Amino acid sequence: MKCQHNISIIILIRKGDFEMKMIKQILMMTLVLFLVQSASAQVKLGLIGGANFSNFRVGVDQPIAVLLPDNTSAQGRFNSRTAFAIGGVAEYSLSPMISLSVQPMYSKQGSKFKFDGPVVNPLSTESTIKLNYIDIPVMLKVEFGSSSAKPYVTSGFTLGFLTSAKSGSDDIKDDLKGTNISWNIGGGLSLPAGGRTFFIEGRYTLGLSDIYDPGLQAVPLSAVSELKTKAFQVMAGVTFPMGS
Repeated sequence: MKCQHNISIIILIRKGDFEMKMIKQILMMTLVLFLVQSASAQVKLGLIGGANFSNFRVGVDQPIAVLLPDNTSAQGRFNSRTAFAIGGVAEYSLSPMISLSVQPMYSKQGSKFKFDGPVVNPLSTESTIKLNYIDIPVMLKVEFGSSSAKPYVTSGFTLGFLTSAKSGSDDIKDDLKGTNISWNIGGGLSLPAGGRTFFIEGRYTLGLSDIYDPGLQAVPLSAVSELKTKAFQVMAGVTFPMGS
């Protein structure tokens, strides 16, 4: 019995190794951020917001066969859901070209499941899955060029905390994992003007965490084998030098 207990602990530790490594990377980057804050005068604060075009990776081929509440079945596909994200920016300069930023934001995500063909059941022909997160992206940005308008590339990780979740009218928050780790990559253009810096950016976000719970019964999520987020974001914002 003691051996079986030890084996179970080892399995649980290994399962959590990947997410723990991601969390450690975020924490290390955040630590660097605060060290830079105390050592550098190049600190900017600002606002960011834009559109989320989000969907899921579900671990099965689509179209997906779904068992409906009236014990009939139907097929359908997950499609992109358009929503918004809005938050703040704290950006710290590491060099004239490189900066590190934390961007805490409220982010609406999810997907729309479209049933194929006519469906005669209590559901409509489309079911919307709505996930709302408090996301904390930690991003490294590299700018290029010597002109005032500078293109840049950016990449980093996001730690997300689920605040609410619905599949149609069903509340599924308690049936999903409460945290989500994502990898982000993107690019944009920054333009200084009047002591401020305006920017516009496109960013792809790929969920690394499986937020699916095998006990989830809500249609259509009951038919998937995993649930990982993905999104394309179009963001814009403005930053101000601290003390301005």
